[in-house]
Amino acid sequence: MSLPKSLFLALFTLLTLACSPVLTHTALAPVARKTTGDIAVLTKADNMGSLAGFGSISPFAIPVCPVFLQGDPEQDLMIQLKAGLEHAGYTVKMVKNATEAGGQPVLSCRVNIVKFWNYTWLFPLVWNWGRFDVKLTLTAPKGEILWEKAYIAKAKGWYDFAPTVQRALTNLLDLMVKDLAENPPQLTAKA
Repeated sequence: MSLPKSLFLALFTLLTLACSPVLTHTALAPVARKTTGDIAVLTKADNMGSLAGFGSISPFAIPVCPVFLQGDPEQDLMIQLKAGLEHAGYTVKMVKNATEAGGQPVLSCRVNIVKFWNYTWLFPLVWNWGRFDVKLTLTAPKGEILWEKAYIAKAKGWYDFAPTVQRALTNLLDLMVKDLAENPPQLTAKA
């Protein structure tokens, strides 16, 4: 049994148009208690590629369309983390490496997984889901870890990957901001 040509074209168009989200977030949750301090953020996330997952077809979720993030995902993720830190109340500057931080603690990000997927076998109903799995580390100028936290932020959606990626990123930032507000790290190394 083959798909009618018009259905196949509609499905192919849906898959190809929905395969290039941008790393942006929506409005972040309000912060009850702002924190203060100066933090530097590295300009590039470690292990962040542009492939974020796949559009699929059939009940077996066979991948047919790669989902690529637009722009420079390594840098774009760090820009989003910077926005989250500023929302939490920190004064933040971007640096290429820790030596440029001027004595400030430096936030780095190790990406474990960025994976988004869709399920199209019930077309025209197409749902998608995915997650960010990252580890954030705040390091003192001499290398001591001041704060470290792993996050898994998930989201689900319909049709287009972009809103799902955006929701997952917003969830990640909200988790980070909440943790920083409830348990702010000591921004200097212990003597």
